[in-house]
Amino acid sequence: MLREMRTHKFHKGSYLLCRVVCAPDRKVSTELMVEDPDGTVVFLALYNFPGLFQAVQNTLNAFLPMGQLLAIREPWMKQPAAGDGNSMIRVDCPSDVMFLSGSEPLLAGVSWRDLLPVIPYRYDSALKLKAQGTALYKSNLLIPAARLWSLAMTKDASIPELLLNRSQAYNTLGWYEAALRDAEGFIANFASSPLVFKAVYRAAVAEYGLGLYANARARFETLTENTGKSWIEKCNRRLAEAVSAEYDWVDLVQSSKKDIPTVDVANYTGPIKVCPIKGKGGGRGVVATREVRTGEVLVVSKAFASMFSSELVKGEHIVAMNLITKRIDDASRLGLVHKVVEKLHGCPERSGLVLNLYGGPEFPHSPDSYDPTLRVDVHLQTPLVYAHDLDVTRIGRIISSNAFGTGDPNPSKRAADTEPVSEDPNENHFRDRGSCLHTLPSLFNHACHSNAVWHSLGDVIAIRATAKIAAGEEVTISYINGTSETIRTKHLRSWFDGGCNCVLCIADRNDSDIARSRRDDSLKKWWETGQKRFRSMPSNSQADQMIEGVIKNIGSTYRTDQVIRLGMSYIYMEAMKHYQRRWVLGGNVQFASKSLRHGFEALRCAGFTVLDVELTEGAASTLTKLPISEDNTGCNMVEKDESITTMLLISHLFAAWNKPIRAKRWFRAAYWVHDAYYGGGKAVFDIRMREEMRFLQFSPHITDIESGQD
Repeated sequence: MLREMRTHKFHKGSYLLCRVVCAPDRKVSTELMVEDPDGTVVFLALYNFPGLFQAVQNTLNAFLPMGQLLAIREPWMKQPAAGDGNSMIRVDCPSDVMFLSGSEPLLAGVSWRDLLPVIPYRYDSALKLKAQGTALYKSNLLIPAARLWSLAMTKDASIPELLLNRSQAYNTLGWYEAALRDAEGFIANFASSPLVFKAVYRAAVAEYGLGLYANARARFETLTENTGKSWIEKCNRRLAEAVSAEYDWVDLVQSSKKDIPTVDVANYTGPIKVCPIKGKGGGRGVVATREVRTGEVLVVSKAFASMFSSELVKGEHIVAMNLITKRIDDASRLGLVHKVVEKLHGCPERSGLVLNLYGGPEFPHSPDSYDPTLRVDVHLQTPLVYAHDLDVTRIGRIISSNAFGTGDPNPSKRAADTEPVSEDPNENHFRDRGSCLHTLPSLFNHACHSNAVWHSLGDVIAIRATAKIAAGEEVTISYINGTSETIRTKHLRSWFDGGCNCVLCIADRNDSDIARSRRDDSLKKWWETGQKRFRSMPSNSQADQMIEGVIKNIGSTYRTDQVIRLGMSYIYMEAMKHYQRRWVLGGNVQFASKSLRHGFEALRCAGFTVLDVELTEGAASTLTKLPISEDNTGCNMVEKDESITTMLLISHLFAAWNKPIRAKRWFRAAYWVHDAYYGGGKAVFDIRMREEMRFLQFSPHITDIESGQD
């Protein structure tokens, strides 16, 4: 009873029996008033509850109607933060809440002091439960509907529509294991029913959702042509994707621009494997199983769960302090926790995919390998009845350590919510459109100078090699951006202590503390005020003097043997554009030469191996040779589109200077880097670089990448 409970204590081994006595409300948590059998009332806050993130009132009422009986496992009562007011009960793990129908043994002998005039649902008849579930389903209240159909089956399992209806609800929720089990149960138990074709269809849809495309295709082939033809074609496309990464990259890019960019593709795993790697946070990582070429696709992964800003309630602003990362989480990150909890509840077979990810040293050590096999010992029986405990603290840590942001796939046209926060590459360069939790991609370890890169296409991540990778070599990706090793190390503490030990970071740390501090201060001043002041200089000569002074000042903070100079890359890019404008406006060829040389330096500082820095026109025999090495696509700490744009500007300068062979070679270099980084060939290049191409107005002769090829 409530009167026996003490504040700030978990009541181990006990349940609080209560019922809802008023309509629920919602803020970050779902809030309601409940009473115990003695009539004592208390405020109850439910966090992370499946289906209730930013729920509207109709949904809240369907989940927690007046009179709904609850049993709270090992309840925790707390005082309000301000220290005054009434006590409350907070529940963070939804598996600590039992929904009762009134017939459970737990309720034997329990009487309530007061009678409630409201009966939430009629549990006395299977047909009544079926009808109530159908009404909820028609209102798109899928979880409450499936729960009532489940209760109806406990009273009368001979009603065939119950399995069929519940299978449809589970498919819509993405709970495909449960949907498949229900559909196959209908086929086995009601084989003579005229509705069996619906069960076959729903079983095939569930297998498609599970990635069992061959099985799904075989089922669709038994259906009528009108029903199965389009699905068979989709299964064939998914099978090709899963085997050989034959994706329609243009469709992927276009699909990722939708308001809620969930993309229908198969997962692909290339020449990689997970294996133990000592000294890493999770004790494992990803290595290549054979030699990998630059630009090769390594992984394409659909998110386990995703939450996009476009899914959020408009006009409602929710933030919370993440005590793990020490940063403010926005609504999409909070919503992702709800989505993962909901998925683990509906698909307990997949719990190992998430719980075997690294969540910090305080949780069980991650296994050395990563087994994607689904569990066979747990299944969803009834919605809101949990097949296993959900440790929300651990889930939150896993998400904080592994979630990926989802940026805009088209840099030429940023959405309003992805405008640059700052031009400083040490800041979050663009606000995310949302958050996704991916399983296999989460096992790639970090390196600032990584040999692979990830980019998001809606709820899909593609990981490509950005350098040649030897068999057995670890494959790494960059978790962050930034030119400053000090700031990168600070950000990386969200994942691990000690900073990064890649060649770039070691080289930076080999500089003196004075040099690094002066470099960071100078770059910070440049991004805060210097760049703006430079662009508004009243005379070209003053601008020349300022940019060359910045180059000399920041350049002096690097050792002469340092090849990659990330901060300098951006400064050289700025200088290149400046001298290009001077040449275009004044016609003085020395500025064309100066602009090109600054462009070459920008690429060198960004990690590219520039093979040809000649300014005179090249021989026709060199047309098929790139002016950069194909061993890598530079350092991934530098925004790749900036480097691609730099190559396009170099090409444009050569074209305007009437050096078409060099112009074409540099255009091909830009195209090659873009294709190695993003894939999709010329079609995706034309989509992503549309604004740059429109501005530069290349002649078709320069952009014809097919002519002159071997």
